[in-house]
Amino acid sequence: MHKPLFFTALMTICCLACSKNDQVEGSVKDPIISDIENIASEDIKLLVSKDQSSDSTGQAYPVSLKIGEKEIDLTTITAYRQLESTEYEQYQIPEQASDAIIETSADFNKVIYAYKQLEDRVIVREGIHKTGQDSISYKAIASINSFDISPDPEIDYVDIIGTYGYTDEGKTQILILNFNQRKMLSAMLYTSDEAVIPNGENLALILSKAKPNPLKNFFINEMQRSFNSNSFQGRYRKDKDQIIFIFDNMLNKDGQPAEFKKIAL
Repeated sequence: MHKPLFFTALMTICCLACSKNDQVEGSVKDPIISDIENIASEDIKLLVSKDQSSDSTGQAYPVSLKIGEKEIDLTTITAYRQLESTEYEQYQIPEQASDAIIETSADFNKVIYAYKQLEDRVIVREGIHKTGQDSISYKAIASINSFDISPDPEIDYVDIIGTYGYTDEGKTQILILNFNQRKMLSAMLYTSDEAVIPNGENLALILSKAKPNPLKNFFINEMQRSFNSNSFQGRYRKDKDQIIFIFDNMLNKDGQPAEFKKIAL
């Protein structure tokens, strides 16, 4: 199903499951680490492998871009200093830039800065500044989106969003993962006293009879493929094309962790 149709169906299901008065939403501990939109500007930094601000040998050192928990190699630089935001205008750097550095060892010096373009992409630009010259010609040397910084390229965080079902003796449970109004991940667990294998056709009926329970402080760790909340913890995996959430502290009748399988809508 196309994603716009999926979200429309998901919203319809949620409305059927809860009235306007008793609808609740899971809260969020932290943003998904590969979602650039939810990474603060102050967490986007230019890093030099070693502080060489007083070095005069002309030796080049690697420059990388740190976005959240991910580092991406960019270029090299010799002796340098950090530019203050008050200097941005002087070097024709946009005021919304996250970070900027400049070489200090020659008459022709690199200026490098990083900034968020729109909300889902980080651009790094490099220019050459000549002492006594006002104009600087910049070019983009990197363009990074959320997929580029994902620690788990096999399972994109957008693919985690969806509806998952689990049935055991005497009950059916539905897990819905969605973006809340802050575009951060929220989780809701619905429990029905009827043991019915959930699918795209009966899902709305199951939810209409189910009790909603928000999973407070729900958090996905993409690097470990794990999740945590105030009430449940576990892991997730991909089996062929299906994503499965495994609740370590929710056991089935055989004493094994409950497995919630994604439902095709």
